[in-house]
Amino acid sequence: MEAKTEANLDFLTGLPNRRSFIRALEEYFKLLKEKGIDFSIILFDIDNFKKINDTYGHDVGDLVLKDVASVLKFYLRANTIAGRLGGEEFAILIPVKLEDAVKVAERIRKVMENREIRYQDKIIKYTASFGVTQAKKDDTVDTLLKRADELLYKAKRSGKNIVIADG
Repeated sequence: MEAKTEANLDFLTGLPNRRSFIRALEEYFKLLKEKGIDFSIILFDIDNFKKINDTYGHDVGDLVLKDVASVLKFYLRANTIAGRLGGEEFAILIPVKLEDAVKVAERIRKVMENREIRYQDKIIKYTASFGVTQAKKDDTVDTLLKRADELLYKAKRSGKNIVIADG
């Protein structure tokens, strides 16, 4: 049982890993198609993460990733699934319409920009950029993630530490 749990969780953050998150996304698509239950996805990554690793080392990068996970665990409701997709990229699956998902993303963004991580005698701050979209009946896992990814990169190109939604 423990090995199965470990296979579904990211070892560093304790959040669902990419495979587990995609499985949850597939389940939500079934609910959307069968029962019309709306859901949105929030895709985000940590701004300038490579610079954090290069400046302070990978141990500090790991502390930032763990801090992001703690923010998600504390600020998201129980019916929301947050996962680490890989590297510094995270996703949130939330059973709400787009406008409510944007409010959640904005709240998380504000919390993150005000966090401080203390390491030895240093204080490390970080921000994140967000792409938010609502699933459509004709979407697939791939089309939804691609759209969210495009919005995330639009946020990156727009100056970072911002939420961009479609529509």
